Amino acid sequence: MKRSTVELPSGTLQIELHEEQVPLESITTYAVRQNPRRGFLFVSKILGKHLPVRPSEALKHHRFLATSLPAQAEGPVLFIGMAETATGLATSIFEEYSKASGRQDVLYLPSTRYRLGDRSTLQFQETHSHATDHLIYPPESGPKKDLWDGAKTLVLIDDEITTGKTLKALTHTLKRQLPGLREVHLVCFTSWLDLPEEVLLEEFGLPVTIHALVKGNMAFEANPDFSPPELPKVIGNGEDKAPLIRHEYARLGRLPATEHLPEEVQSLVDNLPMQEKPILVLGTGEFAFEPLRFALALENKGHRVVFHTTTRSPILPGEVIQDRLEFMDNYGDQIPNYLYNHRPEQYSRIFVCFETLPTQQDQDLMELLKAEAVYF
Repeated sequence: MKRSTVELPSGTLQIELHEEQVPLESITTYAVRQNPRRGFLFVSKILGKHLPVRPSEALKHHRFLATSLPAQAEGPVLFIGMAETATGLATSIFEEYSKASGRQDVLYLPSTRYRLGDRSTLQFQETHSHATDHLIYPPESGPKKDLWDGAKTLVLIDDEITTGKTLKALTHTLKRQLPGLREVHLVCFTSWLDLPEEVLLEEFGLPVTIHALVKGNMAFEANPDFSPPELPKVIGNGEDKAPLIRHEYARLGRLPATEHLPEEVQSLVDNLPMQEKPILVLGTGEFAFEPLRFALALENKGHRVVFHTTTRSPILPGEVIQDRLEFMDNYGDQIPNYLYNHRPEQYSRIFVCFETLPTQQDQDLMELLKAEAVYF
């Protein structure tokens, strides 16, 4: 059993490792949240959210986790990814599971911070987060609704699980809506929810299996002398975002392999000449999987590519986070968004991917990032 201590300005993190499919230090480092409720952050080296990653390196770990799930799980199988951080990861695991198993009785939905029309929603909270409210849009008709209504196996995906409180809250919310649920699979890069099966059964109300690259326990002792700066605005204006979003890929339900890159994006992939330096592909907030797919397509053409996304998660510079750029979100909420450790001189081309309609603000952001906008 390996033990380690991580000293942060906000406190001390004690880690005890029980199982490593890969070395923890190869996939994770640490930072300080700008958040009085939780002063530490496990910063993934393979997620592409706070640090850039090669798309093929990210996909390798997505495939590992996807194939750890039982191919013959009782169906329909409902996958749910947690916003904002895990939307790209979760969609990718869903697609890789669907390919590997050949199953069609699978449905993917992410949680989201955004309202889309007057559709009914399920709501739950992520108590430790800087932005606590999550929405899920149950399908209203057709094959997606049939899969939702009949779901037997639930797969919940996040990048990291600490206490599991959010996933427990979501499971109990879904159990009230979907009485056919029989079991739960929790999927993540790092899980610190190392509890006996009988305890997980009692807390979740269903049998639970955890699939993770690393499993263990952790404890954090806050530094009483550390006081983070005040949290920025994190609550949106509650307006309908549907008119802003050009094409909705998943929030209303996604079936396997139903999407391809838009024609103009595929044309960019097909016609882009080889570059002297690497290419950076940036997703924006919850919009992560389609940009990841774009980055993978470029890499498959022989380009050197890294993938990264903007985020609304405020992290304090220090440790692995050397600096941060701050700018307003592209959904009209006037919420600060961030990009960490941005080094434009490292890249020949920088593409920022949007699911929202073009605005002058986008052009201002392109100047700030020394980038080009790509609209999906």
